[in-house]
Amino acid sequence: MHGSIRTRKTRVFALVTRNLDSETYVARFAEGLEPDASPYGLHLARDLGYEIAFSRPAPTGWFSGLAYRILAKACGFDLLHAWRNRKALNDCDIIWTMSERDWLAAAALQRLGILKAIPMIANSIWLFDQWPRLGPLRRGIVRNLAQVPQVCAVHSAGSLAVARRVLPESVKPRLIPFGIALQTFQIEEPRSSAPVGRPLKILSIGNDRTRD
Repeated sequence: MHGSIRTRKTRVFALVTRNLDSETYVARFAEGLEPDASPYGLHLARDLGYEIAFSRPAPTGWFSGLAYRILAKACGFDLLHAWRNRKALNDCDIIWTMSERDWLAAAALQRLGILKAIPMIANSIWLFDQWPRLGPLRRGIVRNLAQVPQVCAVHSAGSLAVARRVLPESVKPRLIPFGIALQTFQIEEPRSSAPVGRPLKILSIGNDRTRD
């Protein structure tokens, strides 16, 4: 056919924490147990023209579960989870991650030559809060691997300040505010005004270490 141009969507692979299975997430969302139809609402990228796939956790028994925990403890990131998703990681155009447990693992596999040099967005949540407690070896590993991703992102101004101070000059950390889906969490006016002269108390319930 003359003059026809075939285009394809950018293939994104979201490497998310091992306990976040996207298929289970969809089922829980349908039951009203999750706020989004995918981990972190990343499925919304499809509306922007991306083709997105999610990492899948391998079935774990007692022994393999122990191996995951030992290796993650030793490395500081989930290397085995990334390794088990290596085929899908090598087949995508860009890698998205949501925590340091994931991007450090993908970056390590790229350093080892197991993954191709695919562009990566590396998001850190707790890494720079924990920086003062990391030993010299762990800090050196992070500094080395932080030079692999094309984008190193954090969610708070405090983490950004630490990242700019401790990472190599070649790494340019970015602040990306963490958003929520207004389709699920709609903005509502307060039902009652705060008592005059008394502080307004906000209760935030959850198991997120940063928020808590």
